[in-house]
Amino acid sequence: MITHSDSSNQQVTWQQYKDNLPRYLIALSRYLQSSTMHQLQENGQHPTLKLSFEPFISLITAGDYRLTDLAEHLAISKQACNQTANQIEKAGYIQRIPDPADGRAKMITLTKAGHQLVEQGSQAILQVI
Repeated sequence: MITHSDSSNQQVTWQQYKDNLPRYLIALSRYLQSSTMHQLQENGQHPTLKLSFEPFISLITAGDYRLTDLAEHLAISKQACNQTANQIEKAGYIQRIPDPADGRAKMITLTKAGHQLVEQGSQAILQVI
């Protein structure tokens, strides 16, 4: 049951934020992310999936990356990039393969499970919207 004071508080909040488009866009983005994540985890196919994997996987979907290039695109340190890449690799979504242009370097690419995640994620987003 909504009381008069609850209604008044809601009106004050609405007046304060009604013209704040960035706030709405952020809320919409968070809703889409959390709903999609929940759906992918709930069906049991991706129990180790974390929201922090998203920026990495979305970039790697477009093509293979060296760790240093990936860190640069994500604007994070190579160490932080490597730590998250290790988690994603352990979850089975990416793998490191030799760079054909430089035998000393490794490229990060999606595994079969990574490609399946991208496809299932796209389907989950369509179900949410």
